[in-house]
Amino acid sequence: TKREAPYVIYPEILVIVDYDGYRLHGGDNVQIKRYFISFWNGVDLRYKLLKGPKVRISIAGIIISRGRDATPYLERNRVGRDAIDSAAALTDMGKYLFRERRLPVYDIAVAITKLDMCRRQFPNESCNRGTAGFAYVGGACVVNKRLEKVNSVAIIEDTGGFSGIIVAAHEVGHLLGAVHDGSPPPTYLGGPGAERCRWEDGYIMSDLRHTEKGFRWSPCSISSFHHFLNGETATCLYNSPHEDESLPRVLPGKLLSLDAQCRRDRGTSACFKDERVCAQLFCFDSGSGYCVAYRPAAEGSPCGDGQTCNSGRCIVEHENIIPDYSQHTVSYLRRSDETDDYEPFNLTSTSRRS
Repeated sequence: TKREAPYVIYPEILVIVDYDGYRLHGGDNVQIKRYFISFWNGVDLRYKLLKGPKVRISIAGIIISRGRDATPYLERNRVGRDAIDSAAALTDMGKYLFRERRLPVYDIAVAITKLDMCRRQFPNESCNRGTAGFAYVGGACVVNKRLEKVNSVAIIEDTGGFSGIIVAAHEVGHLLGAVHDGSPPPTYLGGPGAERCRWEDGYIMSDLRHTEKGFRWSPCSISSFHHFLNGETATCLYNSPHEDESLPRVLPGKLLSLDAQCRRDRGTSACFKDERVCAQLFCFDSGSGYCVAYRPAAEGSPCGDGQTCNSGRCIVEHENIIPDYSQHTVSYLRRSDETDDYEPFNLTSTSRRS
């Protein structure tokens, strides 16, 4: 019989900030912590839409890299001056975390970088830079003893201006069993897949996110989550996290202004500051002289007189306060030993439009 997941599951995220991220945020641990707690609050808002089970993102820890050698899996796979080969880096990250014992208990590890992620179709060909995130489909909780690697890993690109929030939601979505809209399920996972949802509809598990649908999950993603989270693999997500301090839930758009978000993205300012920013933040591109957008403004950004962005829409600001997690009792589940039939994993990437 199929077990039902608990009423709420808590993916505990180990956030790994690379050395560039450390420098980007001024080498200030307090500022880095404030930024990433707010960042994951933005991701959590996307998961708050789910029921059966409910999903609440929790932060297991934030690892801040104070030197390049702290993330050898990124350094070893650098391409040129500012890019990384994302598939190779993800494999190496899984192997590194398999061996690394000094970490807090976590369910999913996410490395965040401002390096340009790229993909190679074949080992020696050039690296295509249209990628902003990379993860294994259904990788959450999976440790492959035979290959000595952890599959519950993702790498995402973030400018330091909250550009990576929806990318992070998308990649964690892959780890929790969702495929791209329009795609069949991977054979090793089974489940409903997403062939009946169109890529063009522009939900979170597509890359064509131009409208407020880019803040929501397609019906196919919702079925895939349901299938994966109620399955045998996902039990490591069932224990309640031990929150030693309740996280201050600051909306990311309250932390950085629209201009500050564009400054981090492109070194320029925001072209508009009205309701349009909520679905797509247009920043001036000094190279072309045009306004370009490839992401929405962060949740809570101002979008006109007394209004703020909420799920892609500009609404009158009222109590947009998200409640803190209540304190939970501690109960740890050992992560289960996985069988080898979870290889090869589907690698998926999120493309980034500029």
